[in-house]
Amino acid sequence: MWCVILLAHPALAWQVDEVDFKARLVLSQSRAYTSEEVSVSLELATPQWFTRAARIELPTQSDVLWLQRQVFADNSRKRIDGAMWTVQRWPLSVYPRSSGKLLLLPVAVEVGVADSEGRNVLKRFSLGGFHVLGVPLPGVDLVASQYQMSVELNGVEPNDDGGIALDAGDSLQIMYTSQADNTLAMFLPQIAPRLEEESGVAVYAELPVLRDDNERGRRSAWREDRFTLLAQRPLSLYLPSLQVEWLDKNTQQQRTAKLPAIGLDPASHDAAVREGDRPWLIWLVLVVMLAALYTAGNYVRRAMTPLHRYRAAQREACLAAAKLGDWAALAQHLYALNDSYTDYRQQALRVTIQQLSDETAKHRLNFLLDAAYSGASALVDGDDRHVLRHFFKHLARPAIRPLETHDSTFIR
Repeated sequence: MWCVILLAHPALAWQVDEVDFKARLVLSQSRAYTSEEVSVSLELATPQWFTRAARIELPTQSDVLWLQRQVFADNSRKRIDGAMWTVQRWPLSVYPRSSGKLLLLPVAVEVGVADSEGRNVLKRFSLGGFHVLGVPLPGVDLVASQYQMSVELNGVEPNDDGGIALDAGDSLQIMYTSQADNTLAMFLPQIAPRLEEESGVAVYAELPVLRDDNERGRRSAWREDRFTLLAQRPLSLYLPSLQVEWLDKNTQQQRTAKLPAIGLDPASHDAAVREGDRPWLIWLVLVVMLAALYTAGNYVRRAMTPLHRYRAAQREACLAAAKLGDWAALAQHLYALNDSYTDYRQQALRVTIQQLSDETAKHRLNFLLDAAYSGASALVDGDDRHVLRHFFKHLARPAIRPLETHDSTFIR
């Protein structure tokens, strides 16, 4: 890109200055960049009136582009040299296209005006004599305002993970759309997919669609770039992100317009696959974590529940009574403990013991210990079977004084 300095004629001086007619070219700015729009105003004035519309012949140059922005002129009345004159203003534009010192060729104009007696007078003249000085501005693709771009895919739907899988012979259409103000569509940069030579995708480009709009003085440019992508082998399509460096004409600041990448990046995808080569290890870790959480949850729940605190206190009392040989106290605490459990018949454990024997509390206790030591399921519930069975087995071991059963055998 190139910066250009417009060296204009002395400001607001009439280049054609006659008694009954005046004309001049006025440039809006003295500094511009290559492909940047420079507004030029062709002003015509007469003290009478215009008898015919102006015919403007813009020069053709390889290094400068001239453009007439309106079909009709803006007419007004203006005081010039102490009198009211009729003024026509024709908006023009100049787009420098190369660097160096460039001469703006004259603009030829033909217009009819009325003299003091109302007769038609034809005026023919040329306005010019300006030069352009170019200064390099690297790294900028466009000078405009409100630049935007977008992308659209047709013919394929991305996977859940965002990837685009193509079989050999599959094709898709991709369309890039760009839009900007205060420029021409011919200056909008082409946007094309970036693919490596060995990507396995053939790219077929269509002719770009260019359109310039001018609505109420706002000039907008549109460009559409269409491509057809054909897969030559099974693959996962990946199109890297795109960006365009442009200069905002309104703020004179350099900006960057970006389009996101399409598909999955092969490098990051391969790394993710390598990390997941051993899924069984991940499942094992998850199972261990869940088991640990379940165990910790049960422990906390039992420690925090009033019922379990009551059971823990009764178990400690049973152990203390067994060590002292106080069988009456042992039976009392054991009944209190087991009254908090319910067997699979939905009846209290004391009822089960009483059904087994009507003998003394010692004999009923021995029946209970025999059943607990043998692991009878009728004496434990589904929630605490492991803890209760372990307690019963520990209690049944003859630590200090062995307990005698109804047949005088030790519980082993």
